[in-house]
Amino acid sequence: MPITEVGVWIVLTSLVGVVYPHVIYPVILKLCCLVFARDVKSSDSYTPSIDVLVSAYNEADTITESLRAVLTSDYPSDKVHVIVGDDGSTDATVAVVSAIGESDPRVRVVECGRQGKNETLNAIIAAAKSDVLIFMDADATFAPDTLRVLLSPLADTTVGASISEIVQLTSLRGNGSNGGYSSLYDRIDRWVNIHESKLHSTVSSNGALYAIRRELVEPMPDRLVADDFVTTLRAMKAGKRVVKQNLARVAECRPNTPSIEIRRKVRTAASGMAAVWAERTMLSPKYGWVAFFLWSHRIVRWLSPLFLVLAFCATWLTIGDPVVFGWFFYSQFAFYSMAFVGYASSKFGQSIPVLTTAHYFVAMNIGMLLGLWKFCMESEIDSWVPGSE
Repeated sequence: MPITEVGVWIVLTSLVGVVYPHVIYPVILKLCCLVFARDVKSSDSYTPSIDVLVSAYNEADTITESLRAVLTSDYPSDKVHVIVGDDGSTDATVAVVSAIGESDPRVRVVECGRQGKNETLNAIIAAAKSDVLIFMDADATFAPDTLRVLLSPLADTTVGASISEIVQLTSLRGNGSNGGYSSLYDRIDRWVNIHESKLHSTVSSNGALYAIRRELVEPMPDRLVADDFVTTLRAMKAGKRVVKQNLARVAECRPNTPSIEIRRKVRTAASGMAAVWAERTMLSPKYGWVAFFLWSHRIVRWLSPLFLVLAFCATWLTIGDPVVFGWFFYSQFAFYSMAFVGYASSKFGQSIPVLTTAHYFVAMNIGMLLGLWKFCMESEIDSWVPGSE
């Protein structure tokens, strides 16, 4: 086979790999939902006892608002308990939570020392006794009805966990757009999560706020895995559904800049890969929909930056045919130029949708590539500092 033809096949195959999780896979999901969609029998009257678990490190400035959201919710107050695990904070986090606990005995703090989020979660999971555990970030806040809405899918005994939706603070009680997540890239992802839930289970996660049945929760296997993702994967492994409850909306008080988004993507990609590796038996076809979702939504997407690099490198194999080489090279050059202009315009406070989307797509792929490197190197990504991500 001529070298140019080899290059053409590699480039086209790589581009299909890039396009698949963002275009082809959603189309497949939509068609499958027309035939195989399964309703969730939700009920707002389902009110089991709940333990709200919060792992905190130097969250003195935000945790009061988060705990207030829990304690003032319209959920039956006698069924709500809060356990805050302090991960060796050096600020006033323990004092703040202790003061709240003195006025409201439903709140208690467990001092764990600086050992990382996953070990801190293990400590407070062991102390939890309620029927359902709700994991919440220390900078999360939500509307009074959110806990009821989040728990309503668990009225269906086939459902093991319910995941909330992150929104912008200004749209928490309305239908506004999701500010920092308004790109086409993330809108597609949210659409995919909802349709995966309709078929069986979403293979996405949101550690800001999610609920899971107590009997499905096991200790975190190590410090590298994404705590929320490995926990919901285990629920699916036990035969339960994990659904996206997009009506349960939560906001987080954290900065949102392109550089922070990339660092966050590095962290979530590396820890997500570690979670899938910890539960890698679920990639087997015997897990049906879940295996298909993991390969399509997760594995292929994580490989997307490698496909992009491979496509660019293989383009040079076609240099013997100026027309083919020109099409491949200049189309990629134009796309990456758009991403760069999108990045440059953002520095001046400008946002042009098509350029912003190109920039976001490239930035997220850079993050995933770095996350893949961290995962392969088994780099420590667990201990973090609020505001840095």
